[in-house]
Amino acid sequence: MRAGATLAALGLLALCGCGKADLHRAPAQHPPLPGAPGLRSATAPQGAPHRPVPAPGAQGEAVAVPLALTAARASAFARAVSLRRVDLPGAAPSPRSRTPASQEREAANCGGRAARAVGGGRSPNFQRGVGLDRESISSAVDVLSSAAEVRRDLAYAASRAGLACYSKVLGKSLRGETASRVRLLGVHVGHLGLDVGPLTRATGLQITARVGIAGTGVTVRLYIDALSLAYGPAELELYTTSFVQPVPPRTQRALLELLRARARLERL
Repeated sequence: MRAGATLAALGLLALCGCGKADLHRAPAQHPPLPGAPGLRSATAPQGAPHRPVPAPGAQGEAVAVPLALTAARASAFARAVSLRRVDLPGAAPSPRSRTPASQEREAANCGGRAARAVGGGRSPNFQRGVGLDRESISSAVDVLSSAAEVRRDLAYAASRAGLACYSKVLGKSLRGETASRVRLLGVHVGHLGLDVGPLTRATGLQITARVGIAGTGVTVRLYIDALSLAYGPAELELYTTSFVQPVPPRTQRALLELLRARARLERL
């Protein structure tokens, strides 16, 4: 779980433009992706704490790496794997907010890890819907020096120390994104897990923010999910943001399966 990419997923508050009428409407249910199989939700019931749940294959599948990893190869791999506009019917790319360099450094120092990504890349930030119907979805691919470094990175994110560090950094970032009409009333960061296939599990964080619109007395919840799937020396990452309720696990699973399928067609 690369915290720098997660920070970049927190810019929705400054863009939402919500009004009082928006806060009273339930979000629309977007249709599932074509061909997406059904699944049992892997998240905890609303209001319950999320805890990492080990699962067979959670360490990722074995991936042959016949050549030395380079930044150029990692970037090409990320471009081939990342989400595209055609993957998300009704969505359009939106401008990204810039993460302050100080927050990126603080996120990079979580756990004191020396390992850095060899290379990678991010998809555009795709948004669809308006007001409380809006959801934002993006992906990232980070290639580390080895599969062992990926396992170490994801294990840290699932640890108590990792959660504490990311909670501090991500909470600070979310507060910095708050627009003048949007009041941040509380932030909770918890662990998140999602089965992707019978022997593979994506893990990550769910950031839940309680926000209110100035002068309305109405509050709503904002959910930001960050999920990572180990693929040899690469981390395939999915970021989803929505109001009132999280983006459905069915959609998240279908998108992670798509990222993994594309990764299997490429050579690292």
